[in-house]
Amino acid sequence: MKKITFLIACLLAVFGMSAINHYDNLYVVGDACAAGWSPDDALEMTKVGDGQFTWTGELLDKTGDRRFKFLVGRGWDPCLAPNPDVPDHEVVTPGVPAKLYDKGEHGGYDTSFQVEKTGVYTITIDLDAETMTLTEGSLDVLDVEKFGQAYLAGSAFPERVAMTKESDGVYTWKGKLEVEDPVTGFYIVSNDNSQSLNPANASEVKSGSYAPVFSADEVATAEYQIASTATYTITIDLNTVKMEVTKIDYDHLYLIGSA
Repeated sequence: MKKITFLIACLLAVFGMSAINHYDNLYVVGDACAAGWSPDDALEMTKVGDGQFTWTGELLDKTGDRRFKFLVGRGWDPCLAPNPDVPDHEVVTPGVPAKLYDKGEHGGYDTSFQVEKTGVYTITIDLDAETMTLTEGSLDVLDVEKFGQAYLAGSAFPERVAMTKESDGVYTWKGKLEVEDPVTGFYIVSNDNSQSLNPANASEVKSGSYAPVFSADEVATAEYQIASTATYTITIDLNTVKMEVTKIDYDHLYLIGSA
């Protein structure tokens, strides 16, 4: 009887060691998404339950070996990825759960996930099932003329602010944005407030390129959150639904040189 009990305990220990921990946070990282290969810029997933996470955004196809995986913090270890015993990256089929492995416990090859075609995807992670599932959406194409004048709105602005039109569908704004408690942020809204461009989930904005989610049903509430007080230049191209942000951390520039 003692041998059977001991055997059961050993089996439970083995299964327990192989299971993925219930991490408090998960992040998407890789050159297939807007984060690139920078842990500091990794895209935070939304926790929807114990061991359950989701994220919606653009993933680029595997051209040039572009790929992605998941971090549990702002560092490389541990991370969640495909089978580290196989050297090849795993191309994910939308709707088919892909097995996740905790690289904090397994070693092996530095594997990542890939997609066949560029698009907007929802990633769902179930740590109990140790799976990641992609749901393919569609790249929303907005009517630039109907969207009209672009405005910045959100908690960073007492009232919406008109952006400067540079060309058809391209608008810019430059100004100082200040961090307030607990957070401040912005999104882009249409002339009649019926359409908006927002992050899929609330996320910090830094210098870089972003792919906002287009809402034609109602103005969403997610904002691009300001990480630090600074001067920002924000450019939105309604034709491609792309946003560029440049953050300037200095107040003055000085000219120097022998000329």
